[in-house]
Amino acid sequence: MKRNISMALAVLALCGGAQAELLIGWDGGLTGSSAKNVEGITGNLWGGSLYTVNTSAGSEDGTFGPTETGASTDLTAYEIRTVVPGSTDTLGIQIINGTGQDLTLDKLVFDYANYWGGAPSTLTISYAYGALTGIANGTVIKTFSDIGTNGGLKGDYTDYEVSLAGLADFVLADGEKATFNLVGSDANAGSISGAFDNLGFTGTVVPEPQTLSLLTVMASGLFGLRRIFIL
Repeated sequence: MKRNISMALAVLALCGGAQAELLIGWDGGLTGSSAKNVEGITGNLWGGSLYTVNTSAGSEDGTFGPTETGASTDLTAYEIRTVVPGSTDTLGIQIINGTGQDLTLDKLVFDYANYWGGAPSTLTISYAYGALTGIANGTVIKTFSDIGTNGGLKGDYTDYEVSLAGLADFVLADGEKATFNLVGSDANAGSISGAFDNLGFTGTVVPEPQTLSLLTVMASGLFGLRRIFIL
């Protein structure tokens, strides 16, 4: 069962410990083969109608989205392709909390390239299903449109981030999961690929109650010291 974590986040912020981090990221493998993950956090990346994993393409900027470092620059891109204009192609991404504690979701991050134009130029990110409450399956969270050409299979793909912290529920209790879809559409031609790379989730593992109690005491002490110096 999820705790009311608003107080926990406030205490973490006072102690300087509420910094979101990369919880899990993919830069080469599908399904459960994540490149980086916090202990206890797993997930899945799968295509459904994903066209292929192209080992001659990929983002070479070394980041998951705009700022999360540590992504491999090895060439592996997750391609989407619409067979005919007007159709769509989907990449699914899922995070599973097995830390034994609550987990807050901050952002979904990724890189995307429209190789030479003609590929899907609109990306729609939606909540597919899972344990988040108050959010209907299929709810659209963010849309990126008029995505221009990248000019080739490899290079510095455009970085994207989608905030999840504004959702009605962005907390996963231990054992819970959340699944999102990244849907490509509005291709100008059939059978032209675009590609994702360096996908992941950022967020915060909320301390267990005993640790939180200690942090609360520490925060109270810091606040007291601040009052003394101000006086």
